[in-house]
Amino acid sequence: MVTSFPVVMFGKTYCGYCRRAKELLTQLGAIYNVIELDEESNGEEIQSALAQWTGQRTAPNVFIGGNNLLFRGIKKVSLPLQISSAENF
Repeated sequence: MVTSFPVVMFGKTYCGYCRRAKELLTQLGAIYNVIELDEESNGEEIQSALAQWTGQRTAPNVFIGGNNLLFRGIKKVSLPLQISSAENF
């Protein structure tokens, strides 16, 4: 699932941080897929699996090129390079 697109984001429709992450990815021209956990019938299960896998239970949970990315502390300057590398892989 996390390698189905260059960038995959697990979020929630009502989450402000998720909205900002989507805006940033759009501004950067990223090709990305969003899985809205609150709209998925098994969203709780997916979120629990992500927490076990990444140690992060909060949204957004973003993967670039299949690698987990924490938005906290990420420099906006490095994102375009990471996204470009994932899209060209």
